[in-house]
Amino acid sequence: MAKTRLYAPQGTHFMIKKQGGFYLMKNPASGYKAHKTDNGERSALYVFIELKDSHESRSAVTVSKPTQRVRRAAPTRTASTRASSPNRTSSTSSSGSSSSGGGGY
Repeated sequence: MAKTRLYAPQGTHFMIKKQGGFYLMKNPASGYKAHKTDNGERSALYVFIELKDSHESRSAVTVSKPTQRVRRAAPTRTASTRASSPNRTSSTSSSGSSSSGGGGY
């Protein structure tokens, strides 16, 4: 089995228990600083964990298949009853040499 470092997420650190094991703590606003507690726990930014080379086989586990399928009704669509109104557009035409001051093109 290989050991690797597991780093704490940003803004947190590990507290390593005296008996083994660890837990996460949030860093104080002033930032992380290594420390120890009265009960023997110590802080660290990472812990060493063991990586297994292979998984154990579980040949005794069986998976049962359902005997009956449940079919759900498909959702139905209904026609929209919203009334539609024709799009109304209005245009004005001007004759003469008056300009609107909009920078005419």
